Amino acid sequence: MSNEVKNCADDYIEKQLFSGIEWRIEQAGELRLEGRSGYANYACKTPIPDRAIYRIYSMTKPIIAALAVLLVQKRLMRLSDPIAKYDPQFSKMRVLTPNGSLEPACRLITLEDLLPIGLGSVMNLTLAAILPPIIARQRFLLMARETFAK
Repeated sequence: MSNEVKNCADDYIEKQLFSGIEWRIEQAGELRLEGRSGYANYACKTPIPDRAIYRIYSMTKPIIAALAVLLVQKRLMRLSDPIAKYDPQFSKMRVLTPNGSLEPACRLITLEDLLPIGLGSVMNLTLAAILPPIIARQRFLLMARETFAK
């Protein structure tokens, strides 16, 4: 298994789809596999340091959504919960009407309202540039998932 992941990661580095890839796979709280391939800076061939810090940009929303799924599965929250349940400042929401006045919202914002993920129009302009790495990443994750499902 570890050779398969390493070989796949090395292939992505060689094709310059990624500068570097680092992985840590846990199952039921137990470390199953970890490793790295490539560089922190491909052009300078700078190795990926131990305890590297990564900028994940717009990846925070999927991470939060995954955590929300875990909390829902453990019945610690419901997607229909109003966020005011967790922060009372949201209990008296007002909305801006088309004429510019404020009026009380017809309902409270729910946790589910905060979780949808979609591509914005700006992303569509660069879709051709970002699709190859996304496809490569999905293939990499799918291979890891299929390996652990066995």
